[in-house]
Amino acid sequence: FMVIAVIAMGILFLGGVNARMFLLITGILVIAFVLMIALSPWRRERIFAYLDPFGADYALGKGYQLSHSLIAIGRGEIFGVGLGGSVEKLHWLPEAHTDFLLAVLGEEFGLVGVVAVIGVFMWLTRRIMLIGRQAIAMDRVFSGLVAQGVGIWIGFQAFINMGVNLGALPTKGLTLPLMSYGGSAILLNMVAFGAIMLVLQWKLALVVFVTVPVLVAASQFSAAKLRDRYQRVQEKAADVNNVLSENISGMRVAKAFAQEGRQRQRFGSENRGNLDANMS
Repeated sequence: FMVIAVIAMGILFLGGVNARMFLLITGILVIAFVLMIALSPWRRERIFAYLDPFGADYALGKGYQLSHSLIAIGRGEIFGVGLGGSVEKLHWLPEAHTDFLLAVLGEEFGLVGVVAVIGVFMWLTRRIMLIGRQAIAMDRVFSGLVAQGVGIWIGFQAFINMGVNLGALPTKGLTLPLMSYGGSAILLNMVAFGAIMLVLQWKLALVVFVTVPVLVAASQFSAAKLRDRYQRVQEKAADVNNVLSENISGMRVAKAFAQEGRQRQRFGSENRGNLDANMS
């Protein structure tokens, strides 16, 4: 909910929505968010566990993931314990392959690895936002807003995930884009970056979107023509077969009549010979 709301508000802000309307919507969302936490006991417990993850009441409960995430990052120190040397990922840290992947990276590669990952996501988000700005400058406002929306999505989701892993934000079940294990998440990330590539190479995308339907329609038309021609050929072949079968039947009947005629002629000549012999 939070990510979707931030994406929507970011696109409205970048799209030039009225300032009063924007502030009103922001205030409503903040109030709704506070009420959701205040009226939900388990959400309040999560906030309290975030404030004191190593407390006796939360270390083995709501704060278990966060406490082990901080232990993993603390073990990594500056340069980490080495690739594959993480202990927390051996069933100590829950969801080490998805939500808390950054903690494992921090344990194995240390502060250097965490800073490198943060830098890569900062560069990626900035680059996507620049692509959107370039598209808007070329009067392709919709494409630009789509690109900037993807940038807000990737950047904000990565920010939330990193904040959770580092203990700066309450535990939230968000994956690290492009890195956490998952099927549908990676698929949607690839779709989003495919949209960015189309915005970047809009001429190529225009050619693809124009030529592909034309080629498909032409192939379907050709296939229909070929089907019609094939059906006509089949019908003609059936007619030829019928004619041939009729001719063959007629030839057989004529042959039978000819054989019967020859037999009658032979029988008649024999009878005439017998009569002539008897008369003589």
